[in-house]
Amino acid sequence: MISGLASSESDTIPRSICLLLSIGLSSVVGAHTIRKRARRPNLNRLYFRMWTAYLSATAFSESAGLESGRTVDFSDRSGAGIWQHEYHCRSDKLPLAFLRLQHYCCNMIPALVSLSGSPWDVLPSGIHPASLDEIKIAYGYNERRRTLLSGLVDGATALVRAGCSKIYLDGSFVTAKPIPGDYDACWDPAGVLSSLLDPVFTDFSDGRARQKARFGGEFFPSSIVEAGSGRAFLDFFQVEKHSGGKKGIIEVSIMTDATILRRLAHDIQ
Repeated sequence: MISGLASSESDTIPRSICLLLSIGLSSVVGAHTIRKRARRPNLNRLYFRMWTAYLSATAFSESAGLESGRTVDFSDRSGAGIWQHEYHCRSDKLPLAFLRLQHYCCNMIPALVSLSGSPWDVLPSGIHPASLDEIKIAYGYNERRRTLLSGLVDGATALVRAGCSKIYLDGSFVTAKPIPGDYDACWDPAGVLSSLLDPVFTDFSDGRARQKARFGGEFFPSSIVEAGSGRAFLDFFQVEKHSGGKKGIIEVSIMTDATILRRLAHDIQ
């Protein structure tokens, strides 16, 4: 359900037309991608899928005549909360005048909590969805952390190019430790094309030295077992190593994340 738009049919374009516009915009951007990536055909399908999801939201607002900078409220599918999207026209970078989407959600990353036996405050137990923009606001408050975040974005972008849709973020980066050594991440292998996966993500030699040198942190498939605990990494990440208590981690839907989409848009120019 969409609120904040004019209710009169004369003031908006029917949704069926908006959908057609969305598909048309996606097709042109997909064609642009194909021209740029002609030698890597599997990427065309992945990029087309991402742009379709991205433009399906923005095309409606453009078709309905939203002005640049206007904020509109969207109820999420569960009806549990309101998402606000701010639209800004961008016609200077790509051959189409489509829209950049910025997310502001009422369900922000939860505050850190103390945990007996842990040297630093940690996230409360559970898996907490967040965007990379939200992670930057919450955790990118000094130079070291911003450097690590930049590496995380590089790694996430490389995973998206192979078809990965989600990563889970852990490590001292998502604690109250002021200067974290690195970050730990695991990625969902569902939908990943091994032919497009950078070999660095399966190189665990020398304590994941190549991953740390390139991205500043470590990436593991979420479903493989951590040898010391016997748990899959997705579960292993949710145990605080000093106390053994439960702690939270962050889930990022990288396939549709605004930061990743901006990076990919820049790369295909």
